[in-house]
Amino acid sequence: MIYLYALGAANGILLAILLMLSARKSGANKAMGLWCLFLSLNFLGSFVYIDKTVNTFSFLIGWTYFLPAAYGGLLYVYCKLLLNNATLRWRDTAHLLPLIFCYALNIDILFAPSEQKLQYILDLPPLTPSFYLSQFVLYAQAIVYGVMCVVMLLQYKKAYKQQFSNIEKDRSYWLAVLIALSLFIWISKLLPSVLNEAYWLSEFGAVMIVLLIYLVGFMQWFKPYLFQTEQLIDTQNKANNLTQSASEPVVKPLITAKLDTQTHKALAKAIDESVIKQTLYLKEDLSLADLSQHTNISIHHLSETLNYYIKKNFYRYINDIRVEHFCRLMVLHPEKTITSLALESGFANKSTFNAAFKEIHKMTPSEYRNLSKKGTN
Repeated sequence: MIYLYALGAANGILLAILLMLSARKSGANKAMGLWCLFLSLNFLGSFVYIDKTVNTFSFLIGWTYFLPAAYGGLLYVYCKLLLNNATLRWRDTAHLLPLIFCYALNIDILFAPSEQKLQYILDLPPLTPSFYLSQFVLYAQAIVYGVMCVVMLLQYKKAYKQQFSNIEKDRSYWLAVLIALSLFIWISKLLPSVLNEAYWLSEFGAVMIVLLIYLVGFMQWFKPYLFQTEQLIDTQNKANNLTQSASEPVVKPLITAKLDTQTHKALAKAIDESVIKQTLYLKEDLSLADLSQHTNISIHHLSETLNYYIKKNFYRYINDIRVEHFCRLMVLHPEKTITSLALESGFANKSTFNAAFKEIHKMTPSEYRNLSKKGTN
């Protein structure tokens, strides 16, 4: 088992370094890196007293014992940052308070002589109220944060339903597996303290932690888009991949995503490719859900790109293109009526067209046509 601990610790530290120092230092990557680092350091704590005698590193006994008090908070921060496409901020360190609280409760034990701490490890835990309270905090934070992660993920999936792109679906499944595995490990660690003959569960939990580290490394290597929140979609290769249902009504985003400029630019290019070059705007009942299905981009990322990057809402964006198309047709076919040209430009009726045209050009279509004729003459 000790070799398994060594293997898990070494791989966990290496993975933490890769995640925190990678070229794409997303907030989620940093949170996951910290989580893997704390998992590894907890394993390394077992090597401090492996010979069961006082040695040069015996003063470190106990300092890694309470690191699991940060696991729940780090998992929650990782999920939140991944779903928000957000960066790690100083206020996120508030989720390390359970760990700090455990250290504060047992400060006397942590700075006790090495011989005394070794005795605690080998024989009995400290029989003090502060130690038992810290044990309660350690398991309570895991349960609370685990429930918070589950609720956040369920709300996210409920809000967007079938409006996920394929990559977002993979990401939600990945988080579900990660949360479930984390809760399972905590249960395997908690049961031995309740059931007298279930100490093997604690060792099994340790094995699961090592497997968790390997799973994170495997997913980071083979499915990096689950960690790189900027790379949401290959907009060019998937523009016509109709793999999702967009029959659900438009919903107000539960989580306000803030994509980076490069991603906005790529998504805007995919939107223009579908709407303008493929003349999707000529479809009179075109909706945001239709565009989502056609481009394989989720509705809330379409809305964000349109509003934050293109600086127009969906209907203003489509109407601008339709009105521009109308103006071109008016020059090419001066003999046609305004109504027929409007219908050929994708508008459902004359009243909708007039309202859109006046909003854009600050005059009626007839006035514009008269001015255009005068300008030509």
